[in-house]
Amino acid sequence: MSIHHSKGLEFPVCILAGCSRSFHRERADVLLHPELGPGIRLRDPATGARCSTMVREAVSLALERDEMSEELRVLYVAMTRAEEKLVLVTTLDDAAKTLGSFASRLTSGERISPYVVREANSISDWLLLCALRHPDAGALRCMAGVSEGIVLPEKEHWSFRITRPREAQTEEKQEEQKAVAPVNFTLLSRLESDLNFVYPGAEVNGMCAKVAASELAAGKFSIRYAASSRPAFLGKAGLTPAERGTALHAYLQFADYRCASEDPQRELSRLVENGFLTSWQAQAVDLKAVGVFFHSKIAYRMLASPRLQREFRFSVEIPAGEIRSELTGEPAREPVILQGAADCVFEEAGGLVIVDYKTDRTRAPAELWDRYREQLAWYRRALELCTGKKVRQCLLYSFTLGEEIGGNIS
Repeated sequence: MSIHHSKGLEFPVCILAGCSRSFHRERADVLLHPELGPGIRLRDPATGARCSTMVREAVSLALERDEMSEELRVLYVAMTRAEEKLVLVTTLDDAAKTLGSFASRLTSGERISPYVVREANSISDWLLLCALRHPDAGALRCMAGVSEGIVLPEKEHWSFRITRPREAQTEEKQEEQKAVAPVNFTLLSRLESDLNFVYPGAEVNGMCAKVAASELAAGKFSIRYAASSRPAFLGKAGLTPAERGTALHAYLQFADYRCASEDPQRELSRLVENGFLTSWQAQAVDLKAVGVFFHSKIAYRMLASPRLQREFRFSVEIPAGEIRSELTGEPAREPVILQGAADCVFEEAGGLVIVDYKTDRTRAPAELWDRYREQLAWYRRALELCTGKKVRQCLLYSFTLGEEIGGNIS
């Protein structure tokens, strides 16, 4: 029965076990007291080191005092449940050392110092501090190496017993421990089978159920062309190259191509007024490059198309074997969702033409094509599955070079 559940009850004999249980002390960075409020440990922004504050120390002391008071109240409840006999049990790793430490804190005064009481870490510490001063605890004082000068008169009789674990076992028990159990071959076979188990889908382990076309194509270029984090000097005064590219893509996604081909600036103003672009993005749009684009052959072909669609989003199911050529059999037929978005798709002569806009800083068209050729191949595969129409041509348009780039993607 717990001490709390025993409150209000009495028994002929009570045993209070576990007296050596350590008290809980708050160690969190943030402490809260109902009267003193919060106490917070601060962090040095330069070194990252945490340091306490005077307020937190005050809150910590107040919480500790309240918790110690509660522990004393609980101990009082436990010790007053017995009608005839009370047994208090505690355990010590090194009794002589512990008792000697307690004895050094005691004086000849009638009361134990409040500081010593506050320094206790368990109920056991309180009990032993009192026990060392009891007339019947000569064995404890002898072990602690302290004189009888700290004893206080007491009429109540107490019995103090020190029990040690058995230091040796009989030869018979030692032989039983040394005996080797026979091998359980059934269990051994089961363990070997479980440990050598191979997951049936191990071949496709690590493959996502949904992949993006851009991620598949960027695998071998991910390290070389990885985008770095935003530099510290770029705040509101400027945008990173990636952010400028995003702004240009947003312009091309939402712009009215016929209006933009006549007056790119007026169309930019309309997009800002309608909330398609922010003012910072608008400042990053290279209108000169936009003007060159709308006077290019590919732009004329777009405007002449019966159907033009920007940000053509797709999700198609393809077999895993198309992504990992080393897969065979059933794993190769596992379905994987391929998703992505082509910048621009338009119809021409009964087929489709894919155009992907690029703002990469490069002077080598062949290098740019090689970088994105695989991505365009996935776009073509997906669009043919989605629409049922043949993709006639896949192109890149480089705003850095001001020209369209094509090639073989098979």
